[in-house]
Amino acid sequence: MTVEKSAVSLWLSRSSRIILLLSWALCLAFACLVWQAGIARADGSVTYEQRNYAVQIQRDGTIQVNEHWQVQFSGGPFHHAFLALYLAKTSGIIFGQVTGDGVTNQQVSETTDASGNPMVRVAWDYPETSDATRTFDIPYTVQGALGIGASQAWLDWHYLDGGSETSFPVNAAEVRVTLPAATDAQQLTVNTSDSDGALQ
Repeated sequence: MTVEKSAVSLWLSRSSRIILLLSWALCLAFACLVWQAGIARADGSVTYEQRNYAVQIQRDGTIQVNEHWQVQFSGGPFHHAFLALYLAKTSGIIFGQVTGDGVTNQQVSETTDASGNPMVRVAWDYPETSDATRTFDIPYTVQGALGIGASQAWLDWHYLDGGSETSFPVNAAEVRVTLPAATDAQQLTVNTSDSDGALQ
């Protein structure tokens, strides 16, 4: 069986990491990314009803990602959100235009975590929100993260926020990886650290 263009889909229930192994004539290697996301805290709570990822591996070696957030706000008001990605093992990450409910004042900046590791961060505002749901789409392109191997290609990617004290609950998440060419399904190996995840 051949997988046409793509169709590796994984449902995740919490912080997770998947590894996708591929055997191609020209093999690609993808290094790991870990990231953080947040919403300016206010009196109340925040839950991601959905946090989905559309990941496209391009023929030129770049990775295009679109994150889709559907966020339930209780209490508030809330008005600011951000996504920060680690730059390790990449030559750069370029954010596109964040879209969604009333997105304004998008800003991209370089920063570091508490240990001094370099990150790039996109932040944006939206109208003050209390007891309501808002959706956001965050596109970005990862450059220089792919290398060439002899017989395998691998995608090692970390999703969600690692269960940190500052992360918010996620009710449902889906990761959909699109390959740059049709691939025999028998040449794919998918592993996840989330035992509750379901591969489709």
